[in-house]
Amino acid sequence: MQMQLLYAAPYIGASTGGLAKDVPGLCAEMARRGHQVTLFALDDCGSAEERNGRELAASRDGYAMRHFRPLGGWRAFRRWGASPGYIAGMRSAVPNADIIHVYSVYNFSSWLAATSARQASVPYVLEPHGCFDDFVYRHHAARKRLYEIAFVRNNLRKASAVRFLTEMEAQTAARNCGGGLRGIVVPTGIDVEEMTREAISCDLRAYGVEERYRKQLIVFVGRLHRKKGIDLLARAFAEVAARNPLAFLMVVGPDEGMRSEVETILRSARVHDRAVFTGMLTGQAKTALMASARAIAVPSYGENFCNVVIEALALRVPVVITDRVALYPEVAAAGAGLVVGLDERELAQAIARLLADPACAQRMGEKGRSLVEAKFTWKAVGAQMEEAYLRVLGAQTLAAQRESASAR
Repeated sequence: MQMQLLYAAPYIGASTGGLAKDVPGLCAEMARRGHQVTLFALDDCGSAEERNGRELAASRDGYAMRHFRPLGGWRAFRRWGASPGYIAGMRSAVPNADIIHVYSVYNFSSWLAATSARQASVPYVLEPHGCFDDFVYRHHAARKRLYEIAFVRNNLRKASAVRFLTEMEAQTAARNCGGGLRGIVVPTGIDVEEMTREAISCDLRAYGVEERYRKQLIVFVGRLHRKKGIDLLARAFAEVAARNPLAFLMVVGPDEGMRSEVETILRSARVHDRAVFTGMLTGQAKTALMASARAIAVPSYGENFCNVVIEALALRVPVVITDRVALYPEVAAAGAGLVVGLDERELAQAIARLLADPACAQRMGEKGRSLVEAKFTWKAVGAQMEEAYLRVLGAQTLAAQRESASAR
């Protein structure tokens, strides 16, 4: 059965983390499966060339992509992303869709898409994208409660399905939202072939890193935000580096307020000369650096999924992650890395173990690649989402038949 699928996303530029790949990846896979796919996205304020590039890439992948510019003005209003063009486009497209897949909850595009779907009696799948994670949920808590009462709660309760990426995310959301959600668990995917192509040899000297550190390299990829646990990693690395003169830390990602604190920790421990901050890297540059690591550290205080984990495993690089990263049960069961609590000593011990035992790291990396190939390719994810959409349509048809019978 061919479906008309409409995806409604907020900003999906490079600065939006997982959404930048998750949304186009799923759109391309569903188009490959023979469905008609359209993606609505707010303009991420990038250049016209970047927007045109994304639209051309979408066309090559078999789906249509439309950008809409939000209104300017007050900063908080701009971040919400209200857009007259989005309103007109959504009203025109919704009645022709079989299912609408709505990303995120705290923005204009998600509110409008869900509301428009309900008004047109079109089923919709809502994806919170980690919005109900404990760490995130406590941030601006009062403001979020008011917004939920006004805009979110109705959208959640009346969604045909709420997609979560892991069981942990589903359980956390149910606790924070009071239950009553039609939850489904379908992970996001990754293009394993693309990752493999981009895993070329990395010239560490380009980052000011001597070649002698290559085999003892720990890499962190993510925003330098407190949620990401970079302060925890800095203290753990200081302990490791005090015992291992070749241990080296590379921090990849934009600063969101933590770089100064991390540098202070490293400087106090006198290991700042064995750490490099690259800033944000994307594409082949990021992949090549990740592939050069002995291990990828993900010391986060909370993650509903974490694309960096499956990217590392696809590259056959083991991970050291906290038990607040929702993928940790899969990593532990597969033996694809080491799981620790929110404790700098546990983290230091895990890192030291992988640096000291290259054979162990290699075995874990191979197991990680097998895990990704089994569960996290776009083909595997697309099959699950297609089945979920068909179940939603089946339930919608059954409900309509029952309503018609009751009217008679």
